[in-house]
Amino acid sequence: MIFDKNKGSMRSLGLKFAVGLVIVVFALSGCTKASQKAGDLWDSVRGKDKEEQKEIDDEIKLEDPVIIPEVVYPRGIIKQELKYSIISGKEGKLKVTEVIVLSGDDIKIELSRKVYQKLPGEHISVFKFTIPKDLPEGEYDLLTTIMFEKESGNTSGSFRLKR
Repeated sequence: MIFDKNKGSMRSLGLKFAVGLVIVVFALSGCTKASQKAGDLWDSVRGKDKEEQKEIDDEIKLEDPVIIPEVVYPRGIIKQELKYSIISGKEGKLKVTEVIVLSGDDIKIELSRKVYQKLPGEHISVFKFTIPKDLPEGEYDLLTTIMFEKESGNTSGSFRLKR
């Protein structure tokens, strides 16, 4: 109990506060060095010594796309989902370009070219495309290229157009 009518007045409360303050000041004066040593130890355990710190290389990793449905008819809709990862040591958002091309017998059409600002990490690209009524029957590929900085990754998925 801080203030007790039977054991003292506000004067003893002030004295207790002063003693407590002195204890806190002494305790904190030793904590800065201990805290700094603990931080140095933690950095060395994580391999963060500035001399040894290695730069992360830019890289892009693409999984195989999922194209639904595998068989489509004119004016039908194709949906492609593609998971990919951007690995970079740079901080902040990066300029990422995504290009999707329809490829078949004697046909190559750029369907989409988009530029995004994305953080490094995992992403999902979703693309929908309506099949033109005059596209010939056959096997087609959706060729996808994703680029950032000087890195690029390519992948493809296929579908069949029936009439």
